[in-house]
Amino acid sequence: MGKFLKFSVVAIAALCALDARAQQDSFADYPKRPIRIIVATAPGGGVDSITRFVGEKLRLRWGQPILVESRVGAGGTLGADAVSSAEPDGYTLLATFPGPLAATAMFKKLNYDPLALKTIAIMAVAPMVVVARKDFPPNSIQELIAHAKANPGKLSYGLSGVGSISHLTMEMLKYRTGLDIAAVPYRGAMLAVNDLAAGQVDVMAVDLGTVLPTYEAKRVKMLGAATAQRLPMLPNVATFQEAGLDDSVLTTWYSLSAPPRTPAAIVSKLNEAVLEALRAPDAKPQLQVLVVEPMFVDAAAADKFVAAEASRWGAVIRAAKITVD
Repeated sequence: MGKFLKFSVVAIAALCALDARAQQDSFADYPKRPIRIIVATAPGGGVDSITRFVGEKLRLRWGQPILVESRVGAGGTLGADAVSSAEPDGYTLLATFPGPLAATAMFKKLNYDPLALKTIAIMAVAPMVVVARKDFPPNSIQELIAHAKANPGKLSYGLSGVGSISHLTMEMLKYRTGLDIAAVPYRGAMLAVNDLAAGQVDVMAVDLGTVLPTYEAKRVKMLGAATAQRLPMLPNVATFQEAGLDDSVLTTWYSLSAPPRTPAAIVSKLNEAVLEALRAPDAKPQLQVLVVEPMFVDAAAADKFVAAEASRWGAVIRAAKITVD
């Protein structure tokens, strides 16, 4: 009986190895047709820009069209839902900011499991800053807090999308300092930045790359950076920590994911191709323009990163009682 059991275990192990090898071989010719990447934001922002850059590299690598399609709405969850229900064959992917994956605790009901999506790669990570309209009286985070407390309910902030780090950064700031500032949602970061520059809203939190050209054109002012140290390009802009807000190193990130149950061989092949694209010589200037850093990790580590971010922001959302009807 013992010999039979040992033989059975060895036989099963051999069959599993053969099956894994057969599966790997069956995906050797992937992709055989166009790949569609659904972007959960409006065109023109950081997610869209980095996705189009990576998509062009994948086209050149594989000789297959890469179709980039914006699916905006419901805090990015419309795009995530569409990809979650797609065939798990590697031909429909999701490019998104954190919201649809890591900030879903604010939604009462979702039609998909955000952590069931297979993370392919974290294409880029970007520092967050708080900016204000040019004629806004405060010039720092400390002055913003004092001004908002002296004018409860009179200020407004723009946000680039429900569930975005833009949204969560301001809500966390409000929760931790007791501020009363009204949220004004936009369907994209640049729409919010443009309205901020036009004086339609008072402040907003945004990734540095999106707002930097507007800031350099002197159309908005910088109040603070959610970074561990002052940013080299903004040496006169104090960090949140200098304003007394500990544990406030905040970033947004742009991920690429596949539907649940997508075979590991396809996810791994995509991860390898995306990382190669981000290592290309012409990637560096593109990343510098967006003021982002790539994250060179495999798919398993990228999956763990998203899960950790979901845990972190879920705690913030519950503590601040942030909900979306």
